[in-house]
Amino acid sequence: SSPPEPLSVSYPSPWGTGRPGWHVECSAMIERLSRDFETTHEFRIHAGGVDLKFPHHANEIAQAEAFGVANGGFGGASASAGACDDQSKSESESQAKRWKEWIPHWVHTGHLYVKGRKMSKSLKNFVTIREMLGVS
Repeated sequence: SSPPEPLSVSYPSPWGTGRPGWHVECSAMIERLSRDFETTHEFRIHAGGVDLKFPHHANEIAQAEAFGVANGGFGGASASAGACDDQSKSESESQAKRWKEWIPHWVHTGHLYVKGRKMSKSLKNFVTIREMLGVS
């Protein structure tokens, strides 16, 4: 069992102690890197285990694309939210046209099984590449 998380990563809620979802953490990190490297790099592929397809990757996509639409597309200038005049409406329409799909390609890999159980570090049933190849 893992040690409990420090209180600094939790917050009180009406349903008990909560913590930020890792879906938000992942999409926020990717968004930050996208902005830091927007002139030289573009995220075109994202990968993970098949067990992450839903709900983790589905949530990442939903959150990131909602954020992107609200902020004028990925790497775009921030939109003014809530304004209702004609100029804001045309700016919003223009920003919606600039929006593009967050990450267009997703790869989901299968799992390796050792003696009928999914291989994982936490179960300590993993085999290193060196062990598999018989190299020391």
